[in-house]
Amino acid sequence: MVCYLQAVLNLVAGSLYLLAASVDAEHGVEVPGVTYLAAVVSFVVAVALVAGAVQLTMGVRWARYPVAAVQGLNILGVLMAMASLGGAAFPAALAPLLLSVVVLINMFSAEVTEWFGQIGEGRRLAEIEEVPAHLPPIDFPGIH
Repeated sequence: MVCYLQAVLNLVAGSLYLLAASVDAEHGVEVPGVTYLAAVVSFVVAVALVAGAVQLTMGVRWARYPVAAVQGLNILGVLMAMASLGGAAFPAALAPLLLSVVVLINMFSAEVTEWFGQIGEGRRLAEIEEVPAHLPPIDFPGIH
């Protein structure tokens, strides 16, 4: 699932923000506070994405809304990084920005909404025969 990949990328990005800030501070360059804020947002988003991805994988319908909010925070973090690092951050920031947009579009697509609707109607995941093409089938041991 894309959310897991995003979580790893956010951990890497947060670490790189802190590394860049550390190198700048060692060389006497003033580090803007937004760089530290971007690092913290990246770490928070990573944890929230993993938690949301687990809930979505289990078919928890309401998990789409917190994950959508986290995607918004992710977009905000990318924009803050671009603001603090300037044009140099654009190539690296493009992938996380696009991933967030793709997740938001897919999460609220008609197919996915219908899939969550079937779960909301009381049908267990094992009873749903047709899973949207972009969602992997889920098999929970002991649930049949």
